[in-house]
Amino acid sequence: MRVGARIVLVAAIGLVPGLGCASLAVLPEMDWNPLLRVEHLAGGAGAGGTTEIEAFGPLVDVRIGPEGVSHALRPIYQSLTDGTTRVTDVIPPLVRFSDREESTIFKLWPLVWSGERKRVEGGTQWQTMVFPLIFTGNGPAEGDGYFAFFPIAGRTHRLFGIDTWDFFLWPLFMRTHMDVTEPSTSWTVLLLGGWTTGGPRDGSWRFLPFYRHRLVRNPTTGALRTDQHTVLWP
Repeated sequence: MRVGARIVLVAAIGLVPGLGCASLAVLPEMDWNPLLRVEHLAGGAGAGGTTEIEAFGPLVDVRIGPEGVSHALRPIYQSLTDGTTRVTDVIPPLVRFSDREESTIFKLWPLVWSGERKRVEGGTQWQTMVFPLIFTGNGPAEGDGYFAFFPIAGRTHRLFGIDTWDFFLWPLFMRTHMDVTEPSTSWTVLLLGGWTTGGPRDGSWRFLPFYRHRLVRNPTTGALRTDQHTVLWP
């Protein structure tokens, strides 16, 4: 096979996933940098090893192995495979698609900042963040659906480490609910005033900068650990 034909074949697999993988994996080793380099690792071609192919320097890159096929046509496109994970980038960092055993993640910047579809017990759940600041998602259980348009109003679930977050004309009013050792809900008004019910901080309240009463209990025994009063904070 002539050099030109080999280069065209390598470029083709960078553009069309899966094209000619078997034949490329058994190419003889060669090192004609920067035009073409073929190398067989860990067992060699056809022996369960990995084949690395580069063409035109780093622009075209193909790796064929037991974990699958990774290929790239830089800087336009790359698809990397590692066992059960495949990550595809198009004109990075504008478009990214990641497929794993437990979840699928999609990104189309700046319109879709992040989108995730996760396999959970009972079905699937998904959530998306859309420009300018729209949060939405759903799941298999009743009450899993949510929608929020920040900073106007809305509700989110399992986002930013918070189980449930409600807000209206943020920072005018917001309420957060956490369920770690026991349910705990905090209300906040204008960021300066608020109170907490349930959980280790049950009974705490504040009206800053004038006064704050902070209570913290041991999450296991329930014994009061902190009882702090603050006047004219800070």
